[in-house]
Amino acid sequence: YEIGSGLVGSEMCIRDRLSDEKNRLLGTIIVMQDVSELKKAYAELENMVIYDQLTGVYSMYSFMEHCKQYDEYNGSVAVVVCDINIQYGQKAGNQALINVAGVLKKILMDRAYIARINEGDFVAVMKNVTDAEADKTFEQIKRTVEKECNNGKLGVTIEYGIAMRKASNRWIMDIVHEAVNDMRDRKGR
Repeated sequence: YEIGSGLVGSEMCIRDRLSDEKNRLLGTIIVMQDVSELKKAYAELENMVIYDQLTGVYSMYSFMEHCKQYDEYNGSVAVVVCDINIQYGQKAGNQALINVAGVLKKILMDRAYIARINEGDFVAVMKNVTDAEADKTFEQIKRTVEKECNNGKLGVTIEYGIAMRKASNRWIMDIVHEAVNDMRDRKGR
């Protein structure tokens, strides 16, 4: 008696080989089951873990997993933490977060890994840029957010902090904490 199984297209196939005590084939039982709904549900679940469902950027979990790649990277890495300040309530706040994420994606495109790390904060990780280049880019983002994300119903400002990792022997989460401290310093000024 032998059992084998496998996935064929969207169907799960279970094969049972029926044999006697001398291993002579008596027959085969094949059971097919459509698992397309299961595959779809798994893909949706995976999508919910990888991406922030409100803004469409990467999630905090995804960011934490992605940071491992930067720990091995030898080039310079800029970490920018952005704090979004929103007026006029939660409903307006959700729309503001969506709008700010749109600005981040539009300006940074493929130059940064962008994640939402908590309710009102985003992080962007950029490879092979200088501190000055990262600062210039985020000043542009700050101006664009103030221009495109504010109207009579929505008040949005953004503050950011930057930290650089120039040596590959530093854990990237330490750089994230430095960027948060830089952001707090900028807010205090």
